[in-house]
Amino acid sequence: MSTGTEAPPSPQPDKGPVDAAIQKWQDRLGLSEWRLYVASEWNPTTDREDAYVYRMAAEREAVVAVHPSAPIWYIERLVLHELLHLVHADLDDIAENNRSIEIMELYQAQLERVINALSTALCGESYHPIDPDWRKRFELEPLPLPDPA
Repeated sequence: MSTGTEAPPSPQPDKGPVDAAIQKWQDRLGLSEWRLYVASEWNPTTDREDAYVYRMAAEREAVVAVHPSAPIWYIERLVLHELLHLVHADLDDIAENNRSIEIMELYQAQLERVINALSTALCGESYHPIDPDWRKRFELEPLPLPDPA
C-alpha cells in the first residue's frame, strides 16, 4: 500500500522494440562478441539524452537504454546510433588514453558526426540529438483557431 510519500517509480521502458532492434543490428555491425542488455530503468546522465549506451567494466558488455516516451517508429534509429558507438569502442579507448582534452573534445564531436551520418544512411531516418526539445517533435500541436474578425 502506498502512503503517497514515496518517490514515483522510474519509467520502465518497453524492452521489446529495443531488444528487437539490438537483435537486428548486432551481427550486421560486427558486434556478435558483445553481450548486450536492455536497460530496465531510464537513468540518463543529462536531460538532453534520448538514448544511451553504457559500457560495463566487463569486456564487451553493454547496456542500451532508450527514452520511455520515444515513439515506436524511432526506437530502431536510436538503438542503431548507440550500437555504432560500440563499433568504435576500441578506437575510443585508444583515443582517450593518448590525447589531450582539446583533442578528445574534437574527436568526440567528429565521432558523433560520423555516427549520425552512418545511422542516417543505414536507417534512412534523420537524427538531430543536439535539439534539446527533441521530444516536442512527437507531440501534437493544437490547431490555431480562425480569427473571428
